[in-house]
This record gives sequence, C-alpha cells and structure tokens, in this order.
Amino acid sequence: MIEEKLKMEHTNKHLLFHNIWVYMVNHNFNKELEKIVSDEEIRMYEKYNLNDKEGLEKRLKFLDEKIPKLFEIVQKDIAFICYEVGKENIKSDRYNEFNKKYDLKIEKLKIAILIYKEIDRYYLQRRLCLGLEIPEASLNKLLAIERNLINNEVLNLERRQKEKLEIFRKENEKTINSHTKDTLNIMGIFLSIFSVIGFGVSSILKLESNHVATWLMICGTILITMTGLFTLINKKIEIMKILVIIIGLVLFVAGGFIRYRFSEENKESVKQEDFKLVKDDINNIKNIKNTEDSQINNLKGEIEKLKSKIEELENNKSKNIK
Repeated sequence: MIEEKLKMEHTNKHLLFHNIWVYMVNHNFNKELEKIVSDEEIRMYEKYNLNDKEGLEKRLKFLDEKIPKLFEIVQKDIAFICYEVGKENIKSDRYNEFNKKYDLKIEKLKIAILIYKEIDRYYLQRRLCLGLEIPEASLNKLLAIERNLINNEVLNLERRQKEKLEIFRKENEKTINSHTKDTLNIMGIFLSIFSVIGFGVSSILKLESNHVATWLMICGTILITMTGLFTLINKKIEIMKILVIIIGLVLFVAGGFIRYRFSEENKESVKQEDFKLVKDDINNIKNIKNTEDSQINNLKGEIEKLKSKIEELENNKSKNIK
C-alpha cells in the first residue's frame, strides 16, 4: 500500500518535472537547466529501480530537490509575463499584430497552468514564498482579446468579401449593359441601312413625282430617326452617330431643295410620262383591234371558201341524179 502511494506520488512529480523541463528547453533556459540538473544526475536518476521502495524514495528525493529550483526559474518568467499583461493597456486593431506580440506569452501561460496545478499540490508553500501571480487570469485576459480580434477579422473579411462581390456585380452588370448597347447599336445601324436600301429599291420607281427628292428626304428621315432612337437608348453621343445624323440632315435638305427648285420641271416630266403611258395604251388598243379585224377578215374568207365548196358539191350531186 505504501509502495503504491509512493508510485502515484512519483508518477505525478515525474510528470511535473517533465513539463518544467520541456518549458525550459522550448523557451531558451538551457543554461539555467544545465546548472541545476547535470547529465550525470539524470543518468543516476534513471538507474533507480521503480519496483522497490528504496529506488522510489531516491527518485522522489531527486525530484523534491530539483523541481523547486527549476520552478523558481519558470515562476520568475511567468511572474514577469503576468506583470506585463496586468500593467499593459493592450490595444491592437489587427489580429496579426497581437498574435506576433503575445502568441509566445499565451503558449507559456498555457503550459504554466499545468505546472502550477501540480506545484500547488506538492510545493504550495514554496510557490507562495516566491509570489502570488495567477497565470489563469492573465491567460484569460489575452484569450478574450484574441477572440475579439478574431471575430473582428472574420467580420472584416466578410465585409471585404461583400464589397468585392458588390464591385464584381456592378462591373458584371456594366459589362452586360455595354454588350447590350453594342448589340442595339449594331442592330440599329443595320436596320437603318436595310431600311434605306429596301425603301430605295422598292419605291423609287413607283413614286409619281420628284423621285430623287422624295427618296432623299425619306432616307434622311430614316437615318435621323433611327440614330436618334439609339442615342436615347444608350444615353451616349458618339462621333459616328453625329456623322450619321449630319448625313441624314444633308439628304433631307437636298431632297427638299430638289422638290422646291425643280418642282415645275418634275410636273412637266410627269405629264409627259403620263401622256406617253396613255399613248402607249391607245396604241396597244389599236393593235389589239387591228389584230381582231384581221382575224375576222380571215374567218370571212374561210366562210366564203366553204360556201363555194358546198355549192360545188350540190351541183355535182344534182348532175349525178340526172
């Protein structure tokens, strides 16, 4: 029973010794460690038998001698950290800056809490003689600040992502609108061109008067109307659109001038053209009538021939009867 109790105590103190050892090695206390614990002492410690009371007692004696000395160095380091954390008014707007400055201290405090727990169990009086610092309080303070900064970083990240998405949405919308306007421009240009061409081909020979003038005016009106329409749609005036409008105005003015300047000549030419058409119609009618008269005369000749043949046949028949 006594040996079991010694084994349990040895296990706990050995773990404490190990934690202090790791703390000092990881945080550059190697020189202090070598002064307190030599390699020869470690080899002797490992040779003591764990299965008998004497070996356990020797191990415990070694641990009771070395742990307080090692802990004194650790405690001074932790006490200084706790003093800094308690005294400083920690302000940091960015997590990276805070982490760079306090990450090592947080790591030390986390290990120190495990060490202090076992120290209070076996060497409480020794610790109280050295100081009354509380690593849990300093650690909680730093962790609370760290959590707030992480939350702020997450919120800032979300905000930046939303801003980027909004910028991307606006740029995408702008691009789509630009493509749509370009498509409408192209459609408008082709519609204007084919409207002018189609009207010119289908109508220029059918207008009763002022062929060229009317055609120019209508083409100019189409160009001005279509260009103005797509300028309003795009809400943007370009040099090409202005040029098209100018061309349309020139066509319209030229057509109006021709109609005004050569109106009498156009009327006379229309009358002559109408007279020519009427004359052609009369000639066509005469030709048709002459053709019909010729056909009638031919029919009359054929009828006379038939009559003569009939009379000849009747005469021959009467002679045969006699």
